[in-house]
Amino acid sequence: MNDAPQDALRRLLRAGDPASSLPHLRSDQIARLTEDTMNAQNATPRPRIRRPGLLLGAIGTGVAAVAAVAIAVPAIFGTPVATTALTQPGAGGPAAMCAQVTPEAVADAGTSFRADVRSIADGTVTLAVTERFAGEVGDTVTVTQGVGAGIDGEPIVFVDGESYLLSATTDGVIITCGVSGIADEGLTAVYDAAFG
Repeated sequence: MNDAPQDALRRLLRAGDPASSLPHLRSDQIARLTEDTMNAQNATPRPRIRRPGLLLGAIGTGVAAVAAVAIAVPAIFGTPVATTALTQPGAGGPAAMCAQVTPEAVADAGTSFRADVRSIADGTVTLAVTERFAGEVGDTVTVTQGVGAGIDGEPIVFVDGESYLLSATTDGVIITCGVSGIADEGLTAVYDAAFG
């Protein structure tokens, strides 16, 4: 049998490989990566290099500007903020990738707080802020209800009566990818580590 077509395909793939100039992994590194991949649910969190979120740039300038003005104007003039309007990121989809959630990622957000869902009506979620960690946020927060399927980076689908830990950029966009979500034990521990 002639292997020429397969050999030509292999050469073509190697030529297009962006990591072809990197040294090959040692066998112990391959074994470690394989073990970590297979036992991801049992792995203890390790510090990771912070990379900017892939989805934060997908928000329209007009919506971000309106949210920034809604947050900045009361702060400039010293009046208390009664209601804060936040936006959700665009849909994540299969190409979205999220890094491990760390206290540093949460602490670097512009605004972080705990809030309870008070109502969901006509696609708008109304949250009552119960605790503030960072940034300026009113007693009430409104945000569009997410309609995603739970894929990394998709907008949050809020549940009536639940308590959430939320972080948003300075543009007023909720940071997803696990940084914001239901205030379960794991996320609470991350926020406690971030804000003491």
